[in-house]
Amino acid sequence: MDFIDYLGISAIVLAYKEVVNHKGRMKLTNLPAHLKNLFSVSGLDKVIDIYPTEEHALRSFKEDLILEKIKKLPLRRRFKRLPIEIKIKIMPKYTRDQSYLDAEILNLSGVGAYIYGCDKFRIGDEMILKLKLSAQSEEIEVQARVVWLPDKQIQNQLYPGMGIEFYNISPEIQHKIVEFVEKNISLMPTE
Repeated sequence: MDFIDYLGISAIVLAYKEVVNHKGRMKLTNLPAHLKNLFSVSGLDKVIDIYPTEEHALRSFKEDLILEKIKKLPLRRRFKRLPIEIKIKIMPKYTRDQSYLDAEILNLSGVGAYIYGCDKFRIGDEMILKLKLSAQSEEIEVQARVVWLPDKQIQNQLYPGMGIEFYNISPEIQHKIVEFVEKNISLMPTE
């Protein structure tokens, strides 16, 4: 695709709405840089997932299925959350500035975390997190997207912060996180 105008974008939006209305998922692959920029400017990159290759997109469908199965489980069977304070570094995923922001994870699970101390992101924004689960462990890097922001007026004790979900996470890294959470939850005093 070398060129797209308003009608082309409208057709993509209509196709996306049709797919979503029928409980489907739509992902785009191999977009040239100028179209990625157009999707970014129009905000469509926040709605429609864009992947560099077909392989990445297909893998993300598999991840979606895993998350859907997890979401259908009763709450007591989903990933456990560990209240913890872990210093992290955050970098917006699509930025020219390659510097990291400092923040802190206040709770962690196998599928996401609550990050305190950062108000630079909006819902749907994607980022790269660097963190160490313990002082002895190696630094891990995960991709995440913002799924929740606290209301400053109502939840001022959580502000500034954000709830994030991990995506494109390798099974090995997710296993490390789940193992870390479960081990540390078992060490917590019971009330």
